[in-house]
Amino acid sequence: MPFVTSSRGAPSALNAFSYEIHVRPDNTAAIVDIIKHFGWRHIYYLYDSDDGLMRLQQIFRALSNNSLIWFSVIRFRDVTRVHDELRSIDNGTTRSVKTVVLDLSTDLAYQQVLKQIPEVGMNKFGYNYLLASLDFKRLNLSRFRHGGVNVTGFQLLDEQQAPFKDLRRTLIAMRAGKVQDDMEARDVYPLPVGAALTLDALNLIEKGIMGVMEEDPDVFRWIFRRGDVYNYNRTRGVPCTTRPPIPWMLGAKLLSKMKLKSPQGLSGDLAFSEDGLRKNFSLRVYSMALDKGVKKIGTWSTSGGFRCVDAPEEETRWSRRRQDNAVNRTKIINSQPFLMYKEKDDGHPLTGNNRFEGYAMDLAWGLATEIGFDFLFKLVHDNKYGAREPKNNTWNGMIGELINGKADLAIAGLTITAERERYVDFSKPFMDIGVSIIIKKPQHQRPGVFSFMEPLSIEIWVCITIAYIVVSVALFVVSRFSPVEWKKDPHKSGGYGNDFSLLNSFWFSMGALMFQGSDSCPRSVSGRIIGGAWWFFVLIIISSYTANLAAFLTMKRMVKPIESVDDLVNHPTIKYGAPSSGTTLQFFKGRWLLGYSCRILTYLSTKQMYEYMISHPEVLTETSDEGIERVKNMKGKYAFLTDSSAIDFANNREPCDTTTAGSPLNSKGFGIPTPRGSELRDQITLAVLRLKEGGTLHTLHQRWWIEKGQCGGDAGVPVQ
Repeated sequence: MPFVTSSRGAPSALNAFSYEIHVRPDNTAAIVDIIKHFGWRHIYYLYDSDDGLMRLQQIFRALSNNSLIWFSVIRFRDVTRVHDELRSIDNGTTRSVKTVVLDLSTDLAYQQVLKQIPEVGMNKFGYNYLLASLDFKRLNLSRFRHGGVNVTGFQLLDEQQAPFKDLRRTLIAMRAGKVQDDMEARDVYPLPVGAALTLDALNLIEKGIMGVMEEDPDVFRWIFRRGDVYNYNRTRGVPCTTRPPIPWMLGAKLLSKMKLKSPQGLSGDLAFSEDGLRKNFSLRVYSMALDKGVKKIGTWSTSGGFRCVDAPEEETRWSRRRQDNAVNRTKIINSQPFLMYKEKDDGHPLTGNNRFEGYAMDLAWGLATEIGFDFLFKLVHDNKYGAREPKNNTWNGMIGELINGKADLAIAGLTITAERERYVDFSKPFMDIGVSIIIKKPQHQRPGVFSFMEPLSIEIWVCITIAYIVVSVALFVVSRFSPVEWKKDPHKSGGYGNDFSLLNSFWFSMGALMFQGSDSCPRSVSGRIIGGAWWFFVLIIISSYTANLAAFLTMKRMVKPIESVDDLVNHPTIKYGAPSSGTTLQFFKGRWLLGYSCRILTYLSTKQMYEYMISHPEVLTETSDEGIERVKNMKGKYAFLTDSSAIDFANNREPCDTTTAGSPLNSKGFGIPTPRGSELRDQITLAVLRLKEGGTLHTLHQRWWIEKGQCGGDAGVPVQ
């Protein structure tokens, strides 16, 4: 006896029941195609029955060749109380994007679970749900519309098909014309998939019986009598408990007619395989995103698989929905220390991300760990950060490739600017920097003949000389007029002499200045007051000189060619430049610097610098690394202006012959750009903030700028 069912069956057991016909289509292949299309890598599979477990086994077999897809499986024992299971998903992993496949046995079970998901807060951005139900449009998803969650599902019934319209007209007629409009009838008579499949099953049985009767109109005359079914031996009923069971005489023929006939039903063509499964059917794929309502995004068929509507625009939009562990194309630029090529390991060639190392690589791994995605580094083709070409109004470098859809994000020393923000979306800055000046480290000054005078200024030496002369003359005058200083001297005319002649007075002062004694000492009170005052003065001067001389001998004094932007502009021999592509050159346009008039920078000097660099293109370079090399090779005749991060790294690399002049001229930040509207921007921003709060960004900066330095702790000290 053929068994026709509209409920969910057990596909793995169909071969054991050759008389079964399943009117409900099996959408396992559609689920697999959706998973492949959106590139989901980690999936939570939630089910509540043995049928769901068997469907999961089929999905495993279909995805057996893809080892990158991971499943976490949870079975609901009671669909009315699943809060604990849902919380385990919400709290069990740090992934920012979670994909959930919900495979439940009844529409009531879907309503129960969908009601509890918002109660645990899982109807928010970062969750993607795929519902295995065939009646997506009848599910109550009102609490999912404004949370930012993406919900995808299947719809079996197509209200535009002729059988569906005929049924609607019949139902309208049954209401005696109370509802005349098709749109109103659709609202008044929403047909569940289960009811439509039951009608299709009855229609299939009718077509099968009619097919048998077409061959022999009297075939059922002795079969159905007084509500009973008779068999070959005309015994009443079909015994099922006998061993072996006695088959119904027309069962095989009726089953064959039902499988051969393909009537048009409410759920599509009723065509079946030898196993009694539906074939040649199609599903409509719907999705509901933030504030957009339910929208058809594509169709699925047994022959063509999943196809997006309005391709390629819709295909492109959905392919950008980066999900859990999606592989993101990450653009980079070869600039130390953000990215450098690794040395080959024992001569073996390196491939993929293993070719690179640097701050950008470590930062990318940190983001991948926080967000849960894979990435593939690719060098930008023109090795530029990104600037707008004035001739054709297009962007080059990293920004251009993001705009053109050739990359999903970029990690480099890329400055956040208002102009770039108009075309791409930046994350929060992961590093704060500024424009600085790098110069050749000044040569140490060789000591000269008069180097002993350097501990004291010229003014102090002049004052000491004047004091020496004044004290000596005063001592001579006082001794000349004081009678105490005169004594008998037979060698002098008149019999009296004075030891403090003008020459002896200068000698006395000199001896005291040199901490040496003299043969003569003043005997008068006025002379001794002058001498004592001079000794005290000499004590202070000599002590200060000795202290300054010791510091001078231990400290390496440098020649300071420039200390600020004004010094650089006014220097007669030092040329200066900047990268030709990027934000550094634009910084020196006058309109950017009106707010710096109270500092060293002035509108006049910055405007003069910009005009100088534009009128002398030979001072500009393609990259920062090229400009830093030019500083090293031009023996102090060239200064380069670029981001302080590149300068700090260069100052710590051998041959340790560069330094920073002055302090940074401005303050700006490096960010991670993504295409406009990309969901990655918010995820990256949150990940950057977590890395910053956890100290990871500081650790990375220490590793690549300080610990890997080659010049010791005093490298690159700014010349002030």
